[in-house]
Amino acid sequence: MNITVQQEEAQFIAAAGAETHEPALLARWRVHVLRLCILLIASYGLLYFTYKFARPWPGSNDYYGNYYFMYLSPLNVHAAPAPYNLRQVSAVITHLVLATHIYFHNNIVFPTPGYDPHVLFAAMLTNWGFLILTAWLAGLIAEQELGRGNAVAALMAGFLCLLAFQTPFFVLSGLTEGVNWFLLAAGFLAYMRKARLWLLLVLALSIVQRESIPVVLGVIAACDLALTREDRQFKLQALAGAVACFAIYFLARRFFLHGSDGQTHFAAMLASIRHPGPVRIFLTQMVLTQSVAILFFAVALSERKGVRLRRVWVPCLFAAMIVLDALGVAAGIVDNLSRVVAILVPVLAGLAAAGLWQQRHLLE
Repeated sequence: MNITVQQEEAQFIAAAGAETHEPALLARWRVHVLRLCILLIASYGLLYFTYKFARPWPGSNDYYGNYYFMYLSPLNVHAAPAPYNLRQVSAVITHLVLATHIYFHNNIVFPTPGYDPHVLFAAMLTNWGFLILTAWLAGLIAEQELGRGNAVAALMAGFLCLLAFQTPFFVLSGLTEGVNWFLLAAGFLAYMRKARLWLLLVLALSIVQRESIPVVLGVIAACDLALTREDRQFKLQALAGAVACFAIYFLARRFFLHGSDGQTHFAAMLASIRHPGPVRIFLTQMVLTQSVAILFFAVALSERKGVRLRRVWVPCLFAAMIVLDALGVAAGIVDNLSRVVAILVPVLAGLAAAGLWQQRHLLE
């Protein structure tokens, strides 16, 4: 009899625990859904504006000359030369969006003869969707840095992504930056949370999406390893994974997928470094367009010396920017450095929002 009563009490306690845990879990997911809805509502005007009024510019050549055909024929490495045929994640998703026939019927101001506007809208819609997810992840990065949930800091990080200088030019376009930003934000969040499997998944996807993702995560892991002693094994694993994935990408470019071959030949890369271009281009590309980076460094450097934001993330991200600049110069795309470095925006936004919250007394 006593055993039966004890079993019934144990079952009652377990059921009560499950009931209290489930509403808490649902409430937490409800929070994230609400944040996504806020970011969606706040940003759909950007999608309309950029689709209707965006004017083709030199960087658009990547879309009209390469990505357009990749979106029509995903997984076809002959649809475009390298490195464009290695942007397969964006190509597949955009093709699926195009297959849904979702289209906003409106005359755009600067139509391009000979190109189906449905493809451009599908690409922009894909990038917009991933921009919203990226802004949400930037909020999670801010909360991870703060060590607790904080809706204000999370939304602040999200809005910094939406309002970044590069967003209407590079992300809400026919390019692939929406997926690139999302993958780097997901990889950095996985790194912060020591989530090995998620980090490995991001690194693996980066091989067929954007080579700068393992570069950034590898540089961050290497700098973090040099600056701090904790979690040494995880940092070594992250660094090894990043190096391995970039090596696979480089070997695929070097021996199997041809196009822009000078980017994989060391002699051509050194020649580009010796003749980088006018200083004026560096000033406009690396200073004037880096709005979120300027905010991050201003906030982080105003913190106390012992704070992790200043002690670890400032040198890690500064090193990542330097490496991205060097690779951009070596690849001969000096006039496109702003877009190359812009992949750091979600990480910078999340950490800047966390720093602003920690120093909110200066704003009150």
